[in-house]
Amino acid sequence: MAVSNRACAAVASFLLPALFMLGLAQPAFALKSDRQQLLNVDADKLDAGLDDNRAVLEGNVRITQGTLVIEAAEATLTQGEQQETRRVLLTGTPVTLEQDLDEGGRLKARANRVDYDVAGETIVLTGAASVSQPRGDLSGETIVYNTVTGKLNATSSPGGRVHLQVQPKAAPAATPTP
Repeated sequence: MAVSNRACAAVASFLLPALFMLGLAQPAFALKSDRQQLLNVDADKLDAGLDDNRAVLEGNVRITQGTLVIEAAEATLTQGEQQETRRVLLTGTPVTLEQDLDEGGRLKARANRVDYDVAGETIVLTGAASVSQPRGDLSGETIVYNTVTGKLNATSSPGGRVHLQVQPKAAPAATPTP
């Protein structure tokens, strides 16, 4: 099924700012050069319009921009009256997000639901949530990340536990003795 230019424009008006914020909401970590890369979005179905404040991508959603790769069963993007991105909701079993880091290595996150509240400046990963990066791993039922302060909050389901694993700092290189 061919998608019209109007539909493409509607989706682009949602996706470009939303994905920029979602994938690069962690400016201290995410590969900054990804922001300058081509954005590609693939899905089985798209439901959006120029006058709507919502775009829905369904089925095998794959979003890439540089090293950023997001995969989900569904993505719902909501805009405010000024066409600013208000919310990005990704669902799947699981939703996965991967991106290279400026300091090297790769960030990997997964959860059954990822809810990015732009106004609230939070990203909430829910349902078997985990974030892994070279410095360590965090997992729990829910992980909340504040995009402004960098504060993390993780909780577990009843009877469950939050798990945090931190890699030790590398020892400084020894100076050769003459």
